[in-house]
Amino acid sequence: MKATRLEVCGRPCRNCGTPVVDPPGAGRGQWRRYCTDDCRDEAQSHRTGDVIRSLRSGDPIPTGPARRYTSGEGYVRLRWRAGPRLLLETYEHRVRDGVIVDDEHVHHLNHQPADNRPENLKGMTAREHADLHANDKRAPWERIARMYEAGLTQPQIADELGVNSSTVSRALSKVGVKARPTRSRFPIPPERKVRAAYGESTSAVDLARRLDIAVHTARVAMQTYGLTPFRAGRPSQR
Repeated sequence: MKATRLEVCGRPCRNCGTPVVDPPGAGRGQWRRYCTDDCRDEAQSHRTGDVIRSLRSGDPIPTGPARRYTSGEGYVRLRWRAGPRLLLETYEHRVRDGVIVDDEHVHHLNHQPADNRPENLKGMTAREHADLHANDKRAPWERIARMYEAGLTQPQIADELGVNSSTVSRALSKVGVKARPTRSRFPIPPERKVRAAYGESTSAVDLARRLDIAVHTARVAMQTYGLTPFRAGRPSQR
């Protein structure tokens, strides 16, 4: 079943029940299961018997090799065994000069969350990070608008970019481009024929049957030619 926007924003944490806040622009595969890393660690410790503690800003990097894990969002997590039942963990992109830095957001310049080379990372505030990704999301919309204004139709753009037509329509709406009127695939019959069938019909369904057209097309024909819509409900028996 398709999730609603309410489910996306107000989903409860699997450990404590607190509503989870997803990162901006998160898709279905990026929805968080836990409200914080601590909640995630606590839930995992219940399953394995290990206590997992997230390293905080200023903590030194533990000695010894770290195991690497990839999160659902594609970020790399490092985990060290610090005792018989104690694991220490942090994100790889938060390791800087041998210590943990988690007091600012880290942006991956090439948009590859697993590429944690120093030259690919840039520290910034949460607001700057959100604005940057908002601009990244807007770029495809502007490309779609340019293609549409160049004369391509929405289905043609959808085929070119490998998306569906509804995505193209939403993108045009986001950037304020007014869609061109399209020719109906189901033209309505001539007015004389519609009026003649209308006089003998008792409902839009009956009118559509007499004209051999879809019910929606019959209603459009009545609206176009100024005919009074039929009353809702079952027509009376004559």
